[in-house]
Parts: sequence; C-alpha cells; structure tokens
Amino acid sequence: MHGEVVRAVKESKRSKRSRFLRDAMVDVQIAGRGIRSRRVLLAIRQVPREIFLDRRFAEAA
Repeated sequence: MHGEVVRAVKESKRSKRSRFLRDAMVDVQIAGRGIRSRRVLLAIRQVPREIFLDRRFAEAA
C-alpha cells in the first residue's frame, strides 16, 4: 500500500512537471510563432505527442 502511494505521488509530480513543460512549449514554440486559434492551442496542449512517435522515443516526447 505505501509503495502504491509513493508511486502515485511521484507520477503526480511528473505529471505536473510535464504539464508545465508542455504549456511552456506551446506558449513559446506555437503561440510564439503566431498561432492564435484557441482550438488549435488546446489540442496541442491535450493530445499526447508520444502517440505520434515510435515507442522507443515516447519518453523524450
């Protein structure tokens, strides 16, 4: 039980960090290049990039 809680906390922290990094990437790389459509920006924020990559590279996505 304790191990599951620790694992969940670590995953949550990773998830928050991933969300922060993704939001920053969208702000700088996408919106920063002039993309203004809320729908496009939202989609880029929500769709996991790793689904478009070979599994070997998913962790780096």
